Parts: sequence; structure tokens; C-alpha cells
Amino acid sequence: MKFKMPKHPFSKKPPKALKDAVKMTLQLQDEIPRVGSGYRTVWAKVSRKWTYVCDSMGNRAKLPTIRFNQLARSARYE
Repeated sequence: MKFKMPKHPFSKKPPKALKDAVKMTLQLQDEIPRVGSGYRTVWAKVSRKWTYVCDSMGNRAKLPTIRFNQLARSARYE
């Protein structure tokens, strides 16, 4: 019997709280410690003051929209 890796819960569609989120790949340093560092595929919902971010495992965080716009300049949209 082979072990089958479980699927990530939010790899195909965003969580219900982030209904209009956009999937993108960001290069993170230590801005969002819950999500991690390096190249991460995340769902992002941009609001006026805060941007809400969720990765494919369901780890959620928020960061100021000004800081997110600096990260999104080098982002890859999927």
C-alpha cells in the first residue's frame, strides 16, 4: 500500500473569507512569518489599508497595502 500525499486545501480556489482574491507567486523575506520566506504561491485580497494573504495550506496573515504593493512589483500572477 503506497502512501498518498494529501492535497492542499486552497491550491485550486481561495478560502471563502478571501472571495475575490488573486493567486500570485511572491518572493518573501520575513514580511509574513506565518506563510514563510522564499517564493510562495499565495492568495491575496487587496483592501484600502490592509492586504489579506493566505497560502495553499490555509495559513493567513495581513500586511499593509503599501508594503504589499512593493512586493507585488516583482510578483508572478497565475
